[in-house]
Amino acid sequence: MKIFNLDITTVKNFDKKQNIREQIIQGIVEEQLYKESESIKKWRDAIEAAENAILPNNYALQRIYNEAMLDTHVGAVIGTRINKILSSEWSINNADGTKNEEITKLIDKKWFRDVRKYINEANYYGASLIQLGPIKNDEFETVNIVPRVNVIAKYKSIRKTFGMYAKEDLISFNEKPYIYWCVFADSGSLGLLSQVASHAIWKKNTLGFWARYTELFGMPVRIGRTDIYDTTKRTNMSNMLKNMTSGAWGTFDKNDLIEFVQSSVSDGSPVFEKMINLNNAEISKIILGQTMTTDNGSSRSQAEVHERVLDIYLQADQRFEIGIINKELFPILEFHRLIPQGLYFSHIENESLEIKLQKIKAVVDMQNAGFIINKEFAQTYTGITIDSVTVKQSTKENPPTPNDMIKLVNKYYNIKQ
Repeated sequence: MKIFNLDITTVKNFDKKQNIREQIIQGIVEEQLYKESESIKKWRDAIEAAENAILPNNYALQRIYNEAMLDTHVGAVIGTRINKILSSEWSINNADGTKNEEITKLIDKKWFRDVRKYINEANYYGASLIQLGPIKNDEFETVNIVPRVNVIAKYKSIRKTFGMYAKEDLISFNEKPYIYWCVFADSGSLGLLSQVASHAIWKKNTLGFWARYTELFGMPVRIGRTDIYDTTKRTNMSNMLKNMTSGAWGTFDKNDLIEFVQSSVSDGSPVFEKMINLNNAEISKIILGQTMTTDNGSSRSQAEVHERVLDIYLQADQRFEIGIINKELFPILEFHRLIPQGLYFSHIENESLEIKLQKIKAVVDMQNAGFIINKEFAQTYTGITIDSVTVKQSTKENPPTPNDMIKLVNKYYNIKQ
């Protein structure tokens, strides 16, 4: 379409500088978030402060979240779930549902991957406020996460410092000019880390107790016998005992004696190990819905069930991401003329190979049972292009009834008759 000989059907993008006052992150006083030794009581108090009806304060809770993320198992399971989402296929579609190849290629840049990562992190931290930077060459030069400890999700605002605040002192990111540069992803809760944190605390404490136990009972006690009234001999013996590590040696008087006394305490390692494994299992269930993604399973069938549970979690993450991108991010991109109006973001549904093989087997078994399989149905059901379908006619005197087909389908979904 042309108006006054100007083509307005395509979007022409321009570099756009950003004023400092348009960066809400500049209104925050940079402070150090110190680490502390956490306990279950501190965790409970932190949740209570974050859920305060009048002035919610998430300082202590975010500090505990950061501590929990240092746990290797917590980081691994959260990384697994986020990376599965980030590695899934997606597209930018036109209003009629067709893929817009040009815009998809334009958006598929590092800044967009960073935005997606921060959006998905909201499921664990509770919320993510994303600050977009100036635009250059059709993309945002920087993408930063606003410190979550400063974000008050309830009021869609930030506070300048960690300390106490009054509502009138908050800076709203839901108003101009910030609405053109900020993307807000809110999970509507305190995040999954609020559940994970207690198990991370128990696990860390158990590791500390285990280390102390090993120090006390893991190595034999060394006893040195010498002339205690001789200061020189006593000092020499003490120094030699302290320095007896790997490749130890010492020079002794012929009357000196060193003994190694083994501990008679039974091995307590299984107690600590069971406690750690229990907390790891609970963390896996909270984040992944199951344990076999990170631990060994007992059978292939169980692994398939656990994989389907994880798929359900990932589908929920995809819907959350789609909602935030289409509602929060795309209006900003349209405002800055990076994309035209009417487009939407979506994930491309890809079934696992295991599920495809199960569907193929189901089609083959139904065909062997005498059912006539329509080519179009087989292609739609399995997602595989079929050049030709050989239909096996039933050799039975009585053709299969609808009840026979129901029983056969139920067999594959383990539904009891």
